[in-house]
Amino acid sequence: MKALIKDNLVVQIGPKAFPIHPELTWVDCDDNCRAGWSYIDLVLSPPPVIIEPAIVKSELELKIEALWDSLANQDDTKLNELKARLVI
Repeated sequence: MKALIKDNLVVQIGPKAFPIHPELTWVDCDDNCRAGWSYIDLVLSPPPVIIEPAIVKSELELKIEALWDSLANQDDTKLNELKARLVI
């Protein structure tokens, strides 16, 4: 397989090289290589894995959510009274 490189980034993978613009370069790669990989110091590397941090809710936030859920079925008068009393 061949990887087409532009600005140290794999932009295309193909079974064989074909004529390209001088700003691009072909390099040999294995079957695992994909567009988006980097090519730095003659080494092909996959992009880093980004792990999103977990969203952790505090005990207070969970209690407030539970309160709002329980109030969803209440009449507007009682709900407005409770909203007025809830000051954070």
